[in-house]
Amino acid sequence: NYSPRTAVIDGADPVTGALPTVSAPFIAQNQYQSTTQVSNYGNVVVDGLVIRNFTFAGLEFVGSANAPIDGAVIRNCELYNQQNVVSNNNPGAIRFNFATSAIVANCCVHDLTSNASGTASQMQSCGVIQFNSIGTQITNCTFYNCCAISNKDGWQSMDVSYCYCGWGTFGSPYSGDSQYSNLGGTIQNYLCGSGATVSFHHNIMIGPLLGYGESGQANEGVVLIYNNTFHKPAGIGGADRGLNCFTDLYGANTLGGTGTFEFYNNLVYAEDGLYEGTQNSASPAAFAKMGASTGGTWSTLTNCNYNAYGSGMTFGQGWAAGLYAWPLSKWQEYGYDKNSTTLNASPFSGTPAEPNPSSFAITGPATTAGRGGCSGMRFCFTGTLPEAVSA
Repeated sequence: NYSPRTAVIDGADPVTGALPTVSAPFIAQNQYQSTTQVSNYGNVVVDGLVIRNFTFAGLEFVGSANAPIDGAVIRNCELYNQQNVVSNNNPGAIRFNFATSAIVANCCVHDLTSNASGTASQMQSCGVIQFNSIGTQITNCTFYNCCAISNKDGWQSMDVSYCYCGWGTFGSPYSGDSQYSNLGGTIQNYLCGSGATVSFHHNIMIGPLLGYGESGQANEGVVLIYNNTFHKPAGIGGADRGLNCFTDLYGANTLGGTGTFEFYNNLVYAEDGLYEGTQNSASPAAFAKMGASTGGTWSTLTNCNYNAYGSGMTFGQGWAAGLYAWPLSKWQEYGYDKNSTTLNASPFSGTPAEPNPSSFAITGPATTAGRGGCSGMRFCFTGTLPEAVSA
């Protein structure tokens, strides 16, 4: 009989408990930067495993530019306790490279660390990181004590839905690029190319959702961000990035691309009321192209409305003086968020806790803020929590 997460694959020494120290994928079809590749890859399903105490990656699937890996499915798995790897080599619990239509469903990924200059960090390693991949689906998953997802190096596409995306340790200070190796958000890089779509919907995001071109790209496709809860816990402090819920700024500090963004039916709330981050003066909602005031346009943002923002939420179009820290009223002068709501009290019926999505249930004005009211806006699972959360 099938019993998910009964089989455990453990990288620790079975006698001494010593953790592995060699940086390598634990289970893989082909290996990152390896000169030896198997010829018949793809069409693989990993279902119901617990994979723990690994180094570079728990699961890795690598194709090629001419022959992408197809049919990779990871479901009902739990991956945790990644350690002893350096962050500048892009570690992750689940890694894809040159993959097509990969699926990650109903998984729980947590407690991932890597070492930078001898200092361990829970924000340097990703739950899922992909390169050169299109059509990835990540759904009904829980990520915590890690950086959740990275869509790195080049235009790619993915759909992320019904996920809890934590960032580091819940309620601990956010920090900036130097300490956390440029992983400045729970979602890191998500721009796509012409004809492609990236979408984030019905998720809980604990920390910034940062969209910028890791290798200089600006967005050329369609980015859809809707029906999400963005939450900044109390007690963050430090040189943080605020609560950046959407960025259409730049690729390598140039003007944005010709792609479009939509941001609607989202709840954005910081427990401490501080939305403007101190790291790089990052605005939490910098919707315009970089340089919009000097020749850029607002045309890339085609829809921004029916959102609920905590009191003190700020907006902007860049990092120069006068281009960020705008109040909602100034933002509305540009035609955006005309039907959005300002929240003067917590929208949550209880106290949010990690990793418990049901603790983010909303009440009060937020329930009627989205188009169609609560049913059109509120984050919710369809009746049950991800199986791995209660494992």
